[in-house]
Amino acid sequence: DTAYFINRHKRPQPRVSVGRLCSSFKRAALNDISDGLASELNELAEASCVSIEIDESMLPVHSHLPKLHPNWKEWALFGGEDFELTGTISKEEWEVLKQECEIRQLPITKIGHVREKTESNVILKTDKTTMTLEKKGYNHFK
Repeated sequence: DTAYFINRHKRPQPRVSVGRLCSSFKRAALNDISDGLASELNELAEASCVSIEIDESMLPVHSHLPKLHPNWKEWALFGGEDFELTGTISKEEWEVLKQECEIRQLPITKIGHVREKTESNVILKTDKTTMTLEKKGYNHFK
């Protein structure tokens, strides 16, 4: 079970193709999640003066991750060193981006949406609760 995760850590695969594709859209904002998903989404929310709501059930988590550690959700939200991208794009352009990724066989997942600004933050919605995610994760400079 752990071999997959060790290999992904030792031999990361940056999402350069998806990043280049997103750069062709008018209103796309991207960030890598090397410091953790919550940290990077908070940066996007602050820079754009919006609130971002993500749905825990939509997070693309490998099926073996929950078997590895009881704190797997903490790892998924605040862990670093992932060579994945997170970002926002307009509702209209999302469908086009999704189709373009399917054509190119590039995995992409919608995990939430941007809400009208109440304050610049990131909200995690679960089956039972809604909570604000702190801007924390791995920090390369500490």
